[in-house]
Amino acid sequence: FKEGIVSKRNRKGKAQKSRKASKEFRIDNISLKIRVSKPKSKKYDDKEVNHFLKFGNNFITVLQMLWKYIHSIGILSEITSKTSIGTLFLLIDEIQHIAQERKDPPLAEAEVEIAGEDKNGKRENEKKKIKIYDPSHLVKLLDFKKHNEAAKSILHETAIQQLVNAWEKLISDIIGWYYSRNPDKVSDKLTISYNKILQFKDLNEAKQYVLDQEIKNFLSLSIDEQVKNINSIFNINFNSLFRKSDFLKEIILTRHLIVHCGCIITQEFYNHWSKLKNKKLDELEIGSKLQLDPSFIISAWETLYEAGVILSHAIWRRLYGNFMEEIDSFMNNAAFLCIQQDQLTAAKTILEYASSLHISSTSMSWFLKLNLAQT
Repeated sequence: FKEGIVSKRNRKGKAQKSRKASKEFRIDNISLKIRVSKPKSKKYDDKEVNHFLKFGNNFITVLQMLWKYIHSIGILSEITSKTSIGTLFLLIDEIQHIAQERKDPPLAEAEVEIAGEDKNGKRENEKKKIKIYDPSHLVKLLDFKKHNEAAKSILHETAIQQLVNAWEKLISDIIGWYYSRNPDKVSDKLTISYNKILQFKDLNEAKQYVLDQEIKNFLSLSIDEQVKNINSIFNINFNSLFRKSDFLKEIILTRHLIVHCGCIITQEFYNHWSKLKNKKLDELEIGSKLQLDPSFIISAWETLYEAGVILSHAIWRRLYGNFMEEIDSFMNNAAFLCIQQDQLTAAKTILEYASSLHISSTSMSWFLKLNLAQT
């Protein structure tokens, strides 16, 4: 790189004698920094927008981490099952060897059903009945059934709890932000005892206590009441923007059942379930354990990820009209992460939502269209 001609002017503006400044060096890197002046909102500044966007970005980070966790436990569950199945076949072989020599009535009879695919990808389903004569064999079979089911159950239930925890953290961040900025909207029905007041170190601690109680009360509402209040506060219609609200309710109901009832179906859960569309009530038996299969866990992840991104974007779009590029970029990044991880259902839902908004023709709108095409 060589510098060009350098010329100077005197105080009267006349050109002085030019000189050639020469400097040669090898370029290792070029850094280009650009600051663009943006129109400021009357109510919000870019610092506040970035603070608010942080809620959504934190939610995306946690959900992507949970995706890895869900797939890890899926692999672990599969490995555990395969290891157990190997032991199971050895046990069955031993049981059958003894049964061949016995003609008397068995102690018990077990039915083994094996489902899978052959080497050509064709589905196979075989059932086999085995007669059990040795009490130790019966104990081993019962232990296998109990431990194998328990391992999968614990892993799946933990995944649902963590997913809903992430969703509620997003809700609490948004509601906490709203009430901290609009203290006049905090309920005047909250009472604080005199002893509690004496425990506060200063006014800020008292304010935080009131804010925490308000968030706690909000989260104690049903999902329908939460959405109704959010729609009212931020002037949006979440149910029209997000088409999977029934399944969202089902996921949260399931989390409550796991936490409060050990995943055992109760009458209350049955009553709530019956109000959801397209749900088969004959699959539920009060007092029995709700079975969570891997497909439900994956669908729960997709639904909560989509709901969190769409809710965040809808609120920010309503609040920060002058910062649409940053807000739409958040949505595009959330979808692009899904494409990278082959989470195409979630990416498609988010990008179809973006398409329905008819975003003005900008580079970001073309990114969104391109990513939708990629799904």
